[in-house]
Amino acid sequence: MNEAAGPGWADDAAGVELSPEERAAEERLALVDRITGLEAQVAELQSAPLLSPTETVALERNVVAIQGSTTWRVGRAVMFPVRALRYAKRRFLS
Repeated sequence: MNEAAGPGWADDAAGVELSPEERAAEERLALVDRITGLEAQVAELQSAPLLSPTETVALERNVVAIQGSTTWRVGRAVMFPVRALRYAKRRFLS
């Protein structure tokens, strides 16, 4: 882990050797720091909208158009028995 993340704090000090417990603690702290950074990045990405309102409306119209098409309705009718069996399996066997 230290090789990929870079040198540890004791690697620069001459004659300092870390015990396995200290090395594990250092690695845990590095992982906690990475997790904290990733959580901040996720929060930042969740706060920013991915699409503008105009793009969102356009995509919603496309979905409505697709779901209103004959191909979509035929596919839903053909797949109904499969969906019903999956539902029954989840409901009664799990």
